[in-house]
Amino acid sequence: MKKKSFKLTKNIYLTLINIADAKFIYNLRTNKNLSQYLNPTSSKLTDQIKWMKNYFKRNNKNLEYYFKFQVKKNNKFYNIGVARVIKLSKNNFSFGSWIMKPGSKSWQAIECALSIYEFAFIKKKFKKNLMWMDLKNKKVITFHKLMGAVETNRDKKQLYAYLTSSKYKKIKKKFSFFYY
Repeated sequence: MKKKSFKLTKNIYLTLINIADAKFIYNLRTNKNLSQYLNPTSSKLTDQIKWMKNYFKRNNKNLEYYFKFQVKKNNKFYNIGVARVIKLSKNNFSFGSWIMKPGSKSWQAIECALSIYEFAFIKKKFKKNLMWMDLKNKKVITFHKLMGAVETNRDKKQLYAYLTSSKYKKIKKKFSFFYY
């Protein structure tokens, strides 16, 4: 049986989504402020559930991972966001559909990204994260560049970049306080 939850950093749990998470994901993805740079989501919760059922098939084949980010407080888990590890190949992956719950702390967003990188680069041994970001999404572009992403190209809508495993290992040392 596939492990469903990972604690790869000090405070964040990566937990594979399940059907009970449909409403949480739907609420994040249909919030216009939060999802303005993501692919549009149907206005029907039933469509979200249908999409998730198709995702479970991809996940069972190790073709994609969809995580919710959780923090534990007083022995209870709280959802603070979601992200996907997608477009998997032998050496590469993409980190996408990243969305955080309103009110999440900036340190939580950083640690969530680090936990995705720890999963993909260390646990799954991928060599490179291939990224594409909406040019209007200045915060995400700045974040990934500060994390060491290297821009390769851009067109009228997207900026393309990558982050290597070796660069992540350097970042991990810089942010060692997020790890055990």
